Amino acid sequence: MTNTMFVKNFINSLKLPKIANDLLQSKADCMDFFKNYYRKNHHVIFDLLDYKEMKLNASKITLEDFKNHFNQSPREALTETFKQEFGKEEVGLIEERLKDGAITLDSIYSEFMVNSNQNVMKMVLGESK
Repeated sequence: MTNTMFVKNFINSLKLPKIANDLLQSKADCMDFFKNYYRKNHHVIFDLLDYKEMKLNASKITLEDFKNHFNQSPREALTETFKQEFGKEEVGLIEERLKDGAITLDSIYSEFMVNSNQNVMKMVLGESK
């Protein structure tokens, strides 16, 4: 069984919410989540949010890392930094808001670091200069 198939089957077998697709990328992720986070809270979404927080803390991506990576590959930088999948339309909207001066990479990153459970797109759409 391929790694991708294992992850998909794991998520489906536990009936995990959509956010699991962004967080669980490998068999090792699945095993770590199951052993250390699954059913530790009353609701599985909180287990996943705890797992996301751990992955964010472990990633150690700095603002400078994020900005440099964003300039090379915006979609990849957003996904890796925020542990959330971004479609072409979402990346396009973020780039448009950056170009218009409505937001900055600094503000997106800083606000997310204050509240890592908030959806980045909600921050982008709600932010005003």
